[in-house]
Amino acid sequence: MHSSNTHITHNIRSIRNTHSIHSTHSTHSILSTLSTLSILSILSTHSPLSTLSTLSTLSTLSTLSILSILSTLSTHSILSILSTHSPLSPLSTLSTLSTHSTHSPQPPQPPQHPQHPQHPQPPQHPQHPQHPQHPQPPQHPQHPQHPQHDQMAYLGANLVRLAERSKYSRTT
Repeated sequence: MHSSNTHITHNIRSIRNTHSIHSTHSTHSILSTLSTLSILSILSTHSPLSTLSTLSTLSTLSTLSILSILSTLSTHSILSILSTHSPLSPLSTLSTLSTHSTHSPQPPQPPQHPQHPQHPQPPQHPQHPQHPQHPQPPQHPQHPQHPQHDQMAYLGANLVRLAERSKYSRTT
């Protein structure tokens, strides 16, 4: 975090030193390239949440969203690649591929050995009478369960609050 802030500060100084007409615009564009993670972690020092919990929350959310984006993109890209290289539609290409993989030629089976005759089963022993069951102890009444908080809604509300603070701090 500290090294990226130092890098950004260095870039801002070098842009200001060029005495270019566009230095103000360039400074704003560099500042706007700060990642959401670093902005929210800076803001989280002023929030009741600790920096550590905010960062772990953000990393959990970003991991989930990155995985869902990647799975969506990979599915679409595989289908588009198949449809690009084939005159068939993606759906029929997939069904063709699955048909080929299902009906792949199988190696010849070795001849089966004749089965051995089964041995006669030994006589079964008579079953012992079952013991009477012991009475069950009375069960304690269950404690009422506490309502579980929806963790994703809680995290989303905190992210919205941090975004509003960020918007407010930019306007002042």
